[in-house]
Amino acid sequence: MKIVLASRNKNKIKELALTDLGVNQAQALAKYLIEKEKFNGKIYVSPFYRTIQTGVLTAKWLKTHEKGQK
Repeated sequence: MKIVLASRNKNKIKELALTDLGVNQAQALAKYLIEKEKFNGKIYVSPFYRTIQTGVLTAKWLKTHEKGQK
């Protein structure tokens, strides 16, 4: 089993919504997981709001990619 850890919170603000940059980085994470890691697994996130947002967006893009491949 391979575990990939991703972290991007540079400003230490944990309860604000994702910025446009954060959304773009979540999409880049999904692209990386698809193209480089051939991801097929679970996503675990911390309970912080922005982390949950990142996980949800990444999961949606992964699912969209999966549907496009069928």
